[in-house]
Amino acid sequence: MTTKTGHWLAVGLNPGEVVDWTHQVRDGLVDKYLDQVHRAGGLCVAAHPHAPYPSGDFMFPFLGLDVVEV
Repeated sequence: MTTKTGHWLAVGLNPGEVVDWTHQVRDGLVDKYLDQVHRAGGLCVAAHPHAPYPSGDFMFPFLGLDVVEV
């Protein structure tokens, strides 16, 4: 998911399953999409949450994510 407020990975989805990537922190929708991935048996990964460049800023809470990329 390449969102305006951070990148996160949906790993292990079924072929053809799509997760809406247009959400942002202020929308309050991230839990809905994390649940979607978990129901499919997948993992949610915070991708490079502390990357030293502007698009690397991760603003979502870590609660609900399974893994943090370091």
